[in-house]
Amino acid sequence: MAKLTVRNGDHNTRRPERGSALLLVPVMVLILILAAGLTVDSAIAFTAKRDLVEAASAAANDAATSISEDMAFQSGQLDMDMGSAEQRAKAAVSVRSNNLASGISVTDVSMVDRNGPAIQVTVAGTARFIFAKAIPGRSSTLSLTATATASLQESP
Repeated sequence: MAKLTVRNGDHNTRRPERGSALLLVPVMVLILILAAGLTVDSAIAFTAKRDLVEAASAAANDAATSISEDMAFQSGQLDMDMGSAEQRAKAAVSVRSNNLASGISVTDVSMVDRNGPAIQVTVAGTARFIFAKAIPGRSSTLSLTATATASLQESP
């Protein structure tokens, strides 16, 4: 047993200092585990969001190819087959369904005016956390959405 002797003037005072490190080590290990869990779950959320943005961008680009060229030549305006655009957007998203974001689905396909005609696609998905399950009252999933726009331009 280690004992610390402290001299206070002419009096010897003995104080046992046993066990203080024994209490600090488990607390520090718990803090490190919580920090690592937060880091991993944050990385999952950011990566899932990036996957959704990429899926929305691919879906918008594919949906933009649904221009009815026959109608465009006849009327002189770009005409979009929205049914075909939605099918192409869903097909583009289904190819990317095995990323960190699960349950990716197309929630909206619409025409917008952004300095000319454009098609806008919104997708939704869910990120599943690993360590958040261990925290009581904390959801183990995060719902995410992403929107992308593809401009429709006539070929020169």
